[in-house]
Amino acid sequence: DSAVRGRLTLVLSLPPLGASMWSVSKPLVVSLWNGSAARHLQNQRDDGVVVSVSFTSVVERAERGIMRVKVFAVGAALLATALLAACGGSGDSGPSEDTGDDGGAQDTASDEPLSDDESDFLRRVGIAFRQSEANFDKFSTILSQELESAEALLGALSEAGAGTTFDPVIEALEELEPPERFRVDHEVALEAMRAVATADRDIRQAAEDGDIVAFTLGNMQLGLLQGELALGVSPEYCEALSNDPVSRPLCERDAGGGEYGLALHSIMSRFEAEFSPRVGALTGPDTGLFAAVTFAPVLTAEDYSRLDAAVGADIEDVLERTRRDVQALDAPAEFQADHDRLLQFLDETLGVVQAALEAGEQQDSIRRMEELERGRVAFCSTAEDFSPEFQAIVDVFFDPDPGFCAGR
Repeated sequence: DSAVRGRLTLVLSLPPLGASMWSVSKPLVVSLWNGSAARHLQNQRDDGVVVSVSFTSVVERAERGIMRVKVFAVGAALLATALLAACGGSGDSGPSEDTGDDGGAQDTASDEPLSDDESDFLRRVGIAFRQSEANFDKFSTILSQELESAEALLGALSEAGAGTTFDPVIEALEELEPPERFRVDHEVALEAMRAVATADRDIRQAAEDGDIVAFTLGNMQLGLLQGELALGVSPEYCEALSNDPVSRPLCERDAGGGEYGLALHSIMSRFEAEFSPRVGALTGPDTGLFAAVTFAPVLTAEDYSRLDAAVGADIEDVLERTRRDVQALDAPAEFQADHDRLLQFLDETLGVVQAALEAGEQQDSIRRMEELERGRVAFCSTAEDFSPEFQAIVDVFFDPDPGFCAGR
């Protein structure tokens, strides 16, 4: 009912760097139709920050031309707290090129148990990634204030130190001497964090300029960078980035299903990392929770056109490439029906995205939102159709919450 209004409570657990938005269950680098978002509407941790959002229906807001919700917003640098615990997102601004492998995570893990020195090193890595807590306190103060405009939000975040949040993390990591087992992981982490810090400074500039589209796209880029790190390090190093075992979906490398399951889980991990931050930007902060962004400023039809132009083609590329990768797998007989259902979902989702982009080109906000809603329905019905064994393989992306999918 387009006249219905309600209140949502989003629970964001801020520090430490590794826990943040991903700490309740699965990542919050999610699409409009990814059920992970709904879980964060239902769970609260002791270290959480409650964010209250007033909302009207998507269609009503589109009809009225109001792309705005009162929020207690999550800002630029805070947004990147989704970073390491989650282990989700891609480092490139565009889709990764085909490399001949399964397109998934780097697995440099060893079956050998950790030595005392190695365990201590990983402990200190975790401490290093929590060096930004002082800045998070400042952002928490902003979160306690009801901000009425995008300009007020961006200005407050800039004044609170957005753009410098990750400098202490980099300094702490540079002081560590990794054991040989984790030397490559540590180099990957340092390179990733330097890229994150650069992106964070770009976000600060967008905030100072009052450019909400650049701010949105910058946060999307943080989500992409964050997951590239997760997929580029060993499971042990990835897990060291979080103090919450249930918040590490992309740290997992084997979800069962034999060789087929290993390959498919790797493909879907890459898909989650590359697709969800981008489709979150496509849906916009009004309707999508992406890379921990939960603010909802005024977005005009022109703003959405800028977002579509920036991310639409990349989303299509990710969907098409993922479909090719899945199609190339030889599914065992027990998974054939599930395999075919996954391919159907990828085809349907590509159609949703293309239809939404077409509506956006015509500045038809109502149809654009309706098309994206079809994506949520497709996501929920697909996850419902999977067998439990197949669901375990692909739940890095397909992990719908019953409440999120109710009433579809």
